[in-house]
Amino acid sequence: MLSILSHFGTEEIARLRIGIGPQPEKMDSADFVLSRFKAAEESALASALDLAADAIRTALDGGLDAAMNRFNPA
Repeated sequence: MLSILSHFGTEEIARLRIGIGPQPEKMDSADFVLSRFKAAEESALASALDLAADAIRTALDGGLDAAMNRFNPA
């Protein structure tokens, strides 16, 4: 992410974030984020990616506000 922000020269960019669940206690954040998915997580991944693609389409078609209103929890 730092490389992308550096390339654009700003932190003012739209970001799509996909939740990864709670971090286990005593586990390093980098190790958690970069670890392989567990079997149960693998099955949920396809749905999460489909939802992310829908959010991107909505942002492109209707703007960021429309996408945020539709996909961000209240």
